Amino acid sequence: MGEGSTGVKEAEIPPVSREPQRNPPKFASRRSSIKRERARTAEAEKKSKVDSLTGLPNELAFLEELPRTLALANREGRKIYLVYYDYDDMHGINDRFGHSGGDEAIKLAAALQGRLEEQLYRLHGDEFVRIAYGHNGDKEIAAAMKRDRTALTQLSLPLFKNLPVRSDRVEPLTEEARNKPLALTMGAISFTGNRDHEFDAHTAASNLLKQADEVMMYGKDQGRNVGFIGGVTPNGSINYKIAA
Repeated sequence: MGEGSTGVKEAEIPPVSREPQRNPPKFASRRSSIKRERARTAEAEKKSKVDSLTGLPNELAFLEELPRTLALANREGRKIYLVYYDYDDMHGINDRFGHSGGDEAIKLAAALQGRLEEQLYRLHGDEFVRIAYGHNGDKEIAAAMKRDRTALTQLSLPLFKNLPVRSDRVEPLTEEARNKPLALTMGAISFTGNRDHEFDAHTAASNLLKQADEVMMYGKDQGRNVGFIGGVTPNGSINYKIAA
């Protein structure tokens, strides 16, 4: 023991580690649990916007998309159309082939989607809508509506030819009834953006959907299996022009 020593042995200080501290196990586990919960929530939200029968986006997805689309169209001064589709005589299809056959007919919309450039949405029942971009006026959208009606008719013929007849049907199904194609009534309405005017996207979306539905219903009143394009007058009424 040297001079000046107190006789107390100095404690050895361990070297300071330069390695980054890892998360304690409990913290890492909690963070992993939060990430899994967020993933489950995101997946559930995604599924909530998909129609279970057709696999198409549903009404919830559409009601989110339409205001966004209108807001963008308004900023850019673009013109878009909202096209409303409604099957004709779903009651007759269910009568011939049962509700399972009716479901198969509704699924044809998913097959039609494969022929469309824009997204088709299922609202409910046998009603669908499409937001159509880039069409240069009524003449072009009318041609597109006619193509859609023709395509759906062509898709329905082989389906109805092979569907089993409703099991509890009393009367036999005639060949004419079996080969009756699916008919479609359509209505379209346009929106043209104008950034200089006061604009509320959700109000505009609600109004546009009501107007498209009104045009489609006008087609039903005119005998069905037809398409009309509506034009909104300055006083808010709608003019109708046959399209397909």
